[in-house]
Amino acid sequence: MADQLLAERSAFAPWTPIKHANIAIEVRENLTLASVAAARGKASSVSDAVHAAYGVACPLQPTCGHGSGSAGPLSIMWAGPDQWLAFAERTGDRDLERELKAQLGSMVAIVDQTDARVFVRVSGPR
Repeated sequence: MADQLLAERSAFAPWTPIKHANIAIEVRENLTLASVAAARGKASSVSDAVHAAYGVACPLQPTCGHGSGSAGPLSIMWAGPDQWLAFAERTGDRDLERELKAQLGSMVAIVDQTDARVFVRVSGPR
């Protein structure tokens, strides 16, 4: 039997963005994502470090924050108590997991989520 190779392919590969007067739906596949979980008792320190590096604090309730700092734009979304999903534009070889580990060290557990998730932006007047 011939060897079969698996090829990377988006679940949205045959799909095209929808743009109408009242609604627009687009897939954001050009992002790098990482889940961030603070070590016990370190959530405040993690939020302070993220704010110092990126200009955005880690939300403490379900919401999303946006900011930018010396390392470039970053958004961070609440994912649970002391847990967040960080995401940013994937430019060049940017690896958010590696970047955040360098900034936050042993205060957090970080796992790359880039190939596990996709963002769908829905916008319009309503």
